[in-house]
Amino acid sequence: MNARSLYAVSSIAAVLALGACHKKVAPAPAPAPAPTQAAPAPPPPPPTTAAPTNTGADMASARDAARASLTAPIYFDLDSDALSDADRASLDAKVGILNASPGVKIRVAGHTDERGSDEYNLALGQRRAAAAKRYLTQHGVPDASIDIISYGEEHPAMDGHDEAAWSKDHRGRRRPQARCPVIRGVRCLLPVVLLATGACFATREDVQALHTDVQTLRADNARSDSARRASLDRVVASLNIVRDSLGLLSNRVVKMQGDVRGDLYNVGQQLLQIQELTGQSQQRVQELRASLEARQSDIASSAAPPQMSAGTPPATTSGAASPSGPPRAGTTAPAPSAGAGATPGPNQLFQISLEQLRRGSPGAARTGLQTLLQQYPTSDLVPDAQFYLGEAYHQEGNAAGADSAYAAVVSGYPTSPRAPTALYKRALGMEEKGNVTGARGLLNDLVQRYPRSDEAALAKERLRTLK
Repeated sequence: MNARSLYAVSSIAAVLALGACHKKVAPAPAPAPAPTQAAPAPPPPPPTTAAPTNTGADMASARDAARASLTAPIYFDLDSDALSDADRASLDAKVGILNASPGVKIRVAGHTDERGSDEYNLALGQRRAAAAKRYLTQHGVPDASIDIISYGEEHPAMDGHDEAAWSKDHRGRRRPQARCPVIRGVRCLLPVVLLATGACFATREDVQALHTDVQTLRADNARSDSARRASLDRVVASLNIVRDSLGLLSNRVVKMQGDVRGDLYNVGQQLLQIQELTGQSQQRVQELRASLEARQSDIASSAAPPQMSAGTPPATTSGAASPSGPPRAGTTAPAPSAGAGATPGPNQLFQISLEQLRRGSPGAARTGLQTLLQQYPTSDLVPDAQFYLGEAYHQEGNAAGADSAYAAVVSGYPTSPRAPTALYKRALGMEEKGNVTGARGLLNDLVQRYPRSDEAALAKERLRTLK
């Protein structure tokens, strides 16, 4: 976060065209004057050539100077990525070398001190490296020849936790002259400077140094890539663990849902069995009632005992009637028997109507049910009779009559067990006629009014599929 140097790490194979390799040749001597008649002139001395100044020491010196200029760090102020005048001057020296060597490629690494978070220091180092690259490209250095990287607070140039170490932050130890200095954990690749005219070449030591630097840089990059790969492997492993955990959880949820659905299905089947048994019991009770009513009707319609006429004296045995005359005194004629047929009771009418409905005679069943509703309006069989009246209308194909009968059950007997079934039948009738809106309204009404009924569960399933 404090001032930290920005290093230029170069991977260069450059040729610097310098004038030190040219040999200096002495100017040609002036032509000899014409001989005089007095005495012949001596011959001119041979031309002399200056000794070449392009020595191995000059090449090494120029190479070291270029190396020092390219690897010289620049420093920034606290929490800043702005270039100072001194930084620009240092970069200008690098610009001259880089522009004179078109094949040079360099890496600019940004650093910070240990203060601040890792994320902040990495971002600050990246901005500092980008500022240096931007200045170089603005002065003619090709963008493709410059690579930037940020190391943040890693690889400090100087050990210490005080202001002196933070402000200096430069590497104290150096590699041998033929090799590059180690800068913040990244070994720079310095160019072998070929001081070339037509006859100057790099020495074997320079080539060896370049080869060593390349190998070192490759090793560092391999270690860095290995660390990143290991980190990515850990992240992938964590994601795989999370995915497996979610898969197991999903399987458990699905299994639990299946178990719950199976339990609900079993409970529903048991309820249906109970309802079936209850219905059979009710039917048996109704049959017994109908049988009792039929027996009472038979008893009422059987012949009554003979009755005596008023004022007729009892028969006597004192005399006999003549064949053509009136009866003798003391005898009486037998009275006619008085028997009348009795009307069937509600249970008998209900059983007869249901039997007709099961046999496929909805008209006869409808007549019997209507008779029951008219003659016995207070019977406890009225809700069932009204419901089966709707069933009779439905078998006859009279949708309006069936809907009216079902509606009478719901409105007149809302607490009857037949009410939710009648409401569900009305919704199905609406759906058959294409009135989806009306059917949906009736199904919602059924779910709200009778939420614990079996018909409510059917209505919920129907609402999910109703379009």
